[in-house]
Amino acid sequence: MYDAFNGTAGRGNADFDIRHLFNANAIWDLPIGRGRALGGNMPKWANAFIGGWTVAGIFTARSGLPDTMLSGSYSVSYLTPDLAGVPPVLVNGSNTNFAVNIRDEGDGIQYFADPDAVQAAFRYPRHGEIGNRNTFRSEGFWNIDMVVSKRFGMPWGENHNLTFRAEAYNLTNSNFFAPPNLTYNSANFGRVTAVQSAAR
Repeated sequence: MYDAFNGTAGRGNADFDIRHLFNANAIWDLPIGRGRALGGNMPKWANAFIGGWTVAGIFTARSGLPDTMLSGSYSVSYLTPDLAGVPPVLVNGSNTNFAVNIRDEGDGIQYFADPDAVQAAFRYPRHGEIGNRNTFRSEGFWNIDMVVSKRFGMPWGENHNLTFRAEAYNLTNSNFFAPPNLTYNSANFGRVTAVQSAAR
């Protein structure tokens, strides 16, 4: 059921809503080697090792992704569900309770500063009500991928080259957590079990 008299009831952030997104890529031919600004007259044997290097990279940064707190119960599936068939819960308190403080807790990682206060700010929707979509956001994310390469000319002909290439994904080996467990009244509520980033 949908409350046709409440125009804001069906509003919420889209699952793909990214408020801020920045992408940049660059390629830099290092100015070192024969015919370049540094070492322009170096011997050929030295140029074979020192000259002709190229550095390239991709930098990506974005704000967090939206996520929904679900009831976790099919027993209330007569209410308007999400696409998975499980209804979201309804905000019934202040979002000032949603403070994030990612930390070790017991044998896991807790996302919220006070997970009990977060759950207390919600309730199950009743007949004719719709739960709130995408109330939360994961932490932001950034990543640097980098490539270092060098082309070696073969001695038997100028048209034949050998390229050395080294790639590093997630160069800084930085970790960014995925959204936590957002199942209402779950014993593991707020626990982080996945990451957004891939290891270097």
